Amino acid sequence: MLYLHSQLRRDTRLRRNRRPTAGISAVTALLGVLVGCASGQAALKPAPTAQKAQHLKNGARASAAGVTLTSAADVRTKDDEDVRDDVTPVHIILENHGNAPIRIRYSDFSLTTDDGKKFAVLPPFELRETEAMPMAVARKGDIIEPKWKSARFEVGLAYAPLYQRRMDRKGAEIQPSDLPLETTKFPLDYDSAYYNGYYRSWSQADEDLPTRSMQQQALPEGILQPGGRLDGFMYFQNVPSNAHRVVLREDVVNASTGQMLDTLELPFVPRK
Repeated sequence: MLYLHSQLRRDTRLRRNRRPTAGISAVTALLGVLVGCASGQAALKPAPTAQKAQHLKNGARASAAGVTLTSAADVRTKDDEDVRDDVTPVHIILENHGNAPIRIRYSDFSLTTDDGKKFAVLPPFELRETEAMPMAVARKGDIIEPKWKSARFEVGLAYAPLYQRRMDRKGAEIQPSDLPLETTKFPLDYDSAYYNGYYRSWSQADEDLPTRSMQQQALPEGILQPGGRLDGFMYFQNVPSNAHRVVLREDVVNASTGQMLDTLELPFVPRK
């Protein structure tokens, strides 16, 4: 669900140093323009044509091909003051009621305005190439304790090492076999160009982003099996406050065949 993030805590280390990275690609340079030209974050509510989600304040939902996407947009609060001018946090809830496994990949999601501007999901982790396969790496090489929730969701193999170690309340290490984490049986088709371009745009917005809290709540890529549910956040390029209409889109793709089954759309308009 599209929910302008109100759970982020103030991080006093955040600084507004928007320094372009030397030698960035043309794609990354364009991202810097999109992030830099944003003026505040849009406060959104479901458009009149959207199907309302009765159990969520300012929520909307859409279903197609057996998949339901729910999203709620809320007003900005002081809790997200430190990041609201840099990114657009989006709360995503996905439910797979169909018979096919559904691919969860950042490039399958977008926010689009009426004038055709597209705002992409920013990968929360750096993707590094290894001899075996690409591997996602958190800031400072941290092990991440996931704050997102799931059922029948398989984490992409590239992300598995991020979640393979965790401490219990007494400070003892929980072994990987004790973690409720399933991984895909095969590598996903990771788009290195997408990762390399969009991940660098974090540093253009602020050198201290993404924060550890954001990485804990960010959904990884993976596969949502039939009967599965996924609940967490994605972080999009910042949608400016003067946007007249924004549509959250997800391409619903069969993870087994690569076939696109349908496209889910949730329209939102500025809150007056």
